[in-house]
Amino acid sequence: RLESDASVVFGGWNIDDVEILSLQAGCTAPTATDPVDQGVCPGSGVAFSTTASGTSPMTYQWKKDGAPIGGATASTYSVASVAPGDAGAYSVEVTNSCGAVETAAAVLTVNSPPTATPPSGATVCAGSPASFSTTAGGTGPFSYQWKKDGAPIPGASASTWSIPAVSAGDAGAYSCEVTGACGTVESSAAVLVVNEPVTAAPPAGTTACPGDLVSFSTTAGGTGPFQYQWRKDGAAIGGATASTYSIASVSSGDAGSYTVVVTGACGWLETSPAVLLVNEAATASDPDGLTVCEGSPASFATTAGGTGPFQYQWKKDGAPIGGATTATWSIPSVTPADAGLYSVEVTGACGTVETAAAELVVSSPVDATAPDDVDVCVGGPASFATSASGSGPFTYHWKKDGAPIAGANDATYSIAAVSAGDAGGYSVEVTGACGAVETPAATL
Repeated sequence: RLESDASVVFGGWNIDDVEILSLQAGCTAPTATDPVDQGVCPGSGVAFSTTASGTSPMTYQWKKDGAPIGGATASTYSVASVAPGDAGAYSVEVTNSCGAVETAAAVLTVNSPPTATPPSGATVCAGSPASFSTTAGGTGPFSYQWKKDGAPIPGASASTWSIPAVSAGDAGAYSCEVTGACGTVESSAAVLVVNEPVTAAPPAGTTACPGDLVSFSTTAGGTGPFQYQWRKDGAAIGGATASTYSIASVSSGDAGSYTVVVTGACGWLETSPAVLLVNEAATASDPDGLTVCEGSPASFATTAGGTGPFQYQWKKDGAPIGGATTATWSIPSVTPADAGLYSVEVTGACGTVETAAAELVVSSPVDATAPDDVDVCVGGPASFATSASGSGPFTYHWKKDGAPIAGANDATYSIAAVSAGDAGGYSVEVTGACGAVETPAATL
């Protein structure tokens, strides 16, 4: 044992100021337990430890990835708040007077917090499928919990949540809560919009007269925007693409069945048909004029056309006749006062029309003045005359003693030179528009 500082000759070398070590019998080199691998989340604390044995005193030097860590000289090395840069391999070198030993490295894994990609919003029709997905990041393993409007959906615990057939009640905001090794994160919400099937109120049928304004309308329901196409008897009407279709002046050719095809966000629908009936304007045949004798019957008639039911009002000289309200107007026994102009006003479904007037002429009975007696000498002239009244034209037939005289057909009958055989009773039968009358006989 050398216990003084002195110059020593050793192996031919002069050595000054030698520090003499104590070489103690039974000195044991150090051994040390290996630190344990660890995985932690950022912000968490972590500690590596070793338990050394051998001859004391012992010193410690912790290393990261083989490089000494300043100040890390205890049997335990701690990081109070781990950051991603702390990940690496940690070992410790233990030294005593008899030697040194370095442990195997313990790996520090710094796990990543979870992330979740936002699901995409969707707009679908009722009855269609809808699906939402997220992709998790960070350190797993991962668990998933889908939510609707913030409330957990039972059983929705995969990275994708699907609805086979969407209904209106499924509309809402869908998010996913993802849990990994380092906590939980919730994705932003994706909005599910559920469009409704299209509906359309059927247009109402109507009956119109020629020239009327007619409109058909529908009210669409469901989810728009809506498009419209009106049809007549199944054929598309050009330009009829609004919720209302109007015909400014109806004609008979417009009669038919009208529907509208409404297209919305979720398909199309054709309404039940509305029937347009176009009535015809009233017409009436003109009554025929009449010439009748006083006391005879007279009758006027019209035939109505167009769309009924019909109402009738007969007029005389433009004034309504009380109670004359059928297609025919009859006078059982005509008097002179019945003479005039007769028309009828006919009212149907589409207005009123009045016929041209028919004239009723009332003829008077025929009358004739009696011829005067004549007293004449043989060879002298003789003449008989009558004056007819009433309604003509008149025809005359003179008679002698009741027998017709041939060719005696004027209002006057003359004999140029009377003979004894001409003596007798002379009468005349006068025929007019309303019968015939025979005068009393005049004596020649």
